[in-house]
Amino acid sequence: MNELWYQHMENQGAVWHEDRQSIANFGIPEIERHIMKHGAVMTSLSHMGLIRFSGEDAKTFLQGQLTQDINLVSETQAQLAGYCDPQGNVLGLGVLFLFHGAYYWQVPRNSVLPLLKRLKMFIMRSKVDCEDFSDLLPRFGYAGIHAAQDIVVLLNEKLDETAYGQHYLQAEEFADIAMIRLPTAHPCALFVGPLPAIGILWDRLETNGTKVGTDDWNLMDLAYGLPQVTGELQGKFNAHQLNLDRIGAVSFKKGCYPGQEVIARTHYRGKPTKRLMRFHTPAAIQPTIGEELVVHYGEDRTQTLTVIATGPDLNEGALILAIASIKGVDDADGQFQLSSGEPLVMEPMGYRLVDLSNPT
Repeated sequence: MNELWYQHMENQGAVWHEDRQSIANFGIPEIERHIMKHGAVMTSLSHMGLIRFSGEDAKTFLQGQLTQDINLVSETQAQLAGYCDPQGNVLGLGVLFLFHGAYYWQVPRNSVLPLLKRLKMFIMRSKVDCEDFSDLLPRFGYAGIHAAQDIVVLLNEKLDETAYGQHYLQAEEFADIAMIRLPTAHPCALFVGPLPAIGILWDRLETNGTKVGTDDWNLMDLAYGLPQVTGELQGKFNAHQLNLDRIGAVSFKKGCYPGQEVIARTHYRGKPTKRLMRFHTPAAIQPTIGEELVVHYGEDRTQTLTVIATGPDLNEGALILAIASIKGVDDADGQFQLSSGEPLVMEPMGYRLVDLSNPT
């Protein structure tokens, strides 16, 4: 991690996990989690990796590799983009944005090196550089019920209304910092820019924001139903199973990219049998990423869910994102039991799981 940014977080009271990339808390974890429900929260996004694409062929290269239409990415509009193998299995997923002339793709940190290794295989004679920028460009997030209002009051800025809307801040001292709106239940901003300006910006927003740890911050993606394709999950699930078509990470109007034929065939002619879904249980459990969770329903019937993400619910129990059989969930009417006998119930996410105009 950028040592100056690390030191800035240390001065803020950050308690780090052993990896020195993710934050456990800022000293008062119980209060921090409570504030998640009632006010604005903020955290460093150093647990997320960043790949930089530059050079005169960068746009063309990305258009031929990622699932998103790169023509839609500008310095006023970021996009969610995936990267797949030829079978349509997802290798990477994250926010792609254009920042001072170069493209940046924010993905889970432990997926960066495998992604770089694979992407560089296809550069050949293209004039494009792919670099790990995870430690070179600090980022932090600010979100909550009153986050948009805080941004107006403290920064004299307006958070974009559209998902992934982006702009540079107007104040001269923050002119090199971009703000991107992320889709969560409450207004959420991603700030990206160089030191020392981004450190000063953090201090300004901390006037109203409560600092929280990485796991608490990730609860917003979990609740919304946004998967993180970490290193453990690379290549394990296809684009439809991870709902890339539902969260706006796939363009069905652009040309070829790895996995495009399979993804398009499923979209137009097929019907996925499994989807990413969100579940809640009052049980205090925390299954690991990739764990297969056997659940029960009906008379001695079972289904196996594959866990993508999990975290403690802000009220009680746990939230779980898992790949589940659509038919099995329908048969159970979304109501399951854990082996311990406690209920596990499917819950709505921040987007429609079924498009009525194309109910795949």
